[in-house]
Amino acid sequence: MDLIDSRHIKSATLHNPRHFSTYLYTTPFIFIYALLFGHYLQSEDVYVETYILILIVIAVIHAITFFSTFWNVSLRAFMCLSKVRKFSFSFSFSFLFIFSMI
Repeated sequence: MDLIDSRHIKSATLHNPRHFSTYLYTTPFIFIYALLFGHYLQSEDVYVETYILILIVIAVIHAITFFSTFWNVSLRAFMCLSKVRKFSFSFSFSFLFIFSMI
C-alpha cells in the first residue's frame, strides 16, 4: 500500500526529526574544528596564514553541506531526520512527510 496515490509524487516516507546536535552537518564539523584548533595550539612553528586558509576551506565545506539540505529534500531527510521504524496510531504526530517529486 502506498502512502500517497498520485502520479506527481514518486514516493513518500515518514520521518521523525532528530535532535539538532545529531544533524550530520553539525556533529562532524564540531570535531573537525576542535582538531584544527588543538593542532594549532600544539604546533611550535605556527604559520597563522595556513591555519586561516584551512579554516576558510572547512567553513566553506560546512556552509555547502548546510545549504544543500535546503536545496535537496533527500539530503535534508538523510541529514536531519530519522525514518519511522514502527508506526502506531498512538504515535505522536511530530512526524514529517517527505515527498520525492518525479
